[in-house]
Amino acid sequence: MAFTLFKIRAWVVPAMCPMPKAQDLFDEMGIPVDKVAIEKRAKPFIEELLWCIEARQKMEKK
Repeated sequence: MAFTLFKIRAWVVPAMCPMPKAQDLFDEMGIPVDKVAIEKRAKPFIEELLWCIEARQKMEKK
């Protein structure tokens, strides 16, 4: 699927941030039940997403 998205010039972030059973990971207000675990899971995805955004901005300036 990523190849297909690439062919239509869509940007794809290779990292993932799976949240199986999200209803058990967050309370009714959206607050993480275990903040440390959620941050640990989300950090690699957020870092790669920010890198992709920065890379795209640099490419568009050329």
